[in-house]
Amino acid sequence: MSDTLEKLIGVEKTAVTLVADAETEANRRKAQVRLEVQRARAELARQLAETSEKALSEARARVEQDRSRKNEEHRRKLAALSLNRAEFNRLVASYIGKGS
Repeated sequence: MSDTLEKLIGVEKTAVTLVADAETEANRRKAQVRLEVQRARAELARQLAETSEKALSEARARVEQDRSRKNEEHRRKLAALSLNRAEFNRLVASYIGKGS
């Protein structure tokens, strides 16, 4: 019976060692996967930032072109207007006269 108990104790020790080794390996693999996920997230964040920056630059360029086009259009319209200083002075005088 003593041999049987010693064998059982030996099997238990082996089982404990195997379980400990398995836990160590599982922890190593989890850490490795965690690191890979962190790297993948960092790369994705970098790619998104790069894409967003490019899209923002393109949008700013479009807005700038549109603004420049509209400004030029307004300048042409203003330049085409004729100034009637006499009418302007008459209107100002009429407003001033009404105010007093």
